[in-house]
Amino acid sequence: MRTTGNYAAFYRLIYDTIGGLTPLDYDCGSLCGKACCKGEENGMLLFPHEEEALDLSAYTVCEQDGLLLLRCDGRCERENRPLACRIFPFFPTIMPNGRIAVRPEAGAFKLCPCLQHIDCIRFDKLFLRSVRRIGRLLSIDDDCRAFLTERGAENEPLLHMVLPEIPRSLIRR
Repeated sequence: MRTTGNYAAFYRLIYDTIGGLTPLDYDCGSLCGKACCKGEENGMLLFPHEEEALDLSAYTVCEQDGLLLLRCDGRCERENRPLACRIFPFFPTIMPNGRIAVRPEAGAFKLCPCLQHIDCIRFDKLFLRSVRRIGRLLSIDDDCRAFLTERGAENEPLLHMVLPEIPRSLIRR
């Protein structure tokens, strides 16, 4: 299935789904000096067609493996953040059975102290549910579904190297 092609509206719906929710019930950036917002070496991949929903003038735009990567100087307008920033350090993954699961981004372990202490941090359940719902919305679009499937397949083996067991708090019951 495809969206109507109005990707700006599609991503606005997705952004509204996560709203102002964050992984913790407080500013997790206070734990690490907002390490994920320092764009010198890091960046956030855009989801397919997401560039149609953002003002890219505030970012340095690079290409990586055919995908757009955004880097910022750490001072963005929160309402103009890409989806990867809004859901960091997690990613919706399409599992082999077709269900959407929320998984930590394997690459985020080096940046995010929340993931470094994943066994003792309580993530906001509403945030995690919203990321799962975003995965369902994204999977409606063929390009986004392929992106979720491909990125999830790349992430899972890496994830299991840094986190052999997924914490029960992240497993849907």
